Amino acid sequence: MTKQTAITRMSTGVRNLDAIFQGGWPRGTVTVIAGPPGSGKTVLTQQICFHNASSESRVLYFNTLSEPSAKTLRYLSQFKYFDATKLNEDVRFVDLGAVLRAKGLQETQAVIMHHLKTIQPGLVVVDSFKVFDDLAKSSEEQREFGYEIAVNLMTWETTAFLLGEYGPHDIITNPVFSIVDGLITLSQRE
Repeated sequence: MTKQTAITRMSTGVRNLDAIFQGGWPRGTVTVIAGPPGSGKTVLTQQICFHNASSESRVLYFNTLSEPSAKTLRYLSQFKYFDATKLNEDVRFVDLGAVLRAKGLQETQAVIMHHLKTIQPGLVVVDSFKVFDDLAKSSEEQREFGYEIAVNLMTWETTAFLLGEYGPHDIITNPVFSIVDGLITLSQRE
């Protein structure tokens, strides 16, 4: 008989969601949060970030081309879970837009790895991860980049959320979905 290893979980900060997830989201997993614009990917993820951020478990939040960090922070400050005292020390926002536009995926990967090594976060968010797919010059570059990022996040044993405007077709065809641990899809009701 094999002994089961207990999975440590992190609270989302949303009581009913934690109940659905049997006590919170599993730590050390790489998860895609997919959905159309406005479905709540960023809001949910930031709720989780601020709820869990501490000096023992820092949060590293990468913005890509979708929204600059200044805009994100302006809207973020409207929510009750936002705590400005956690910014820069416990929650660090890194804007990847300039390096993506100027230097491409390879240099962006180097910047991500530098921040992972320097900060050693407990939680990482890439918002939006799908931008990397759109900027890849080939399906091979897309696959290699997604694989390298996901594997490095797993190696660091950090919990990671990769946000993107992925649809049902992407979930079937995009290679990143074969290496992540989980998928949360969000939608809107009319």
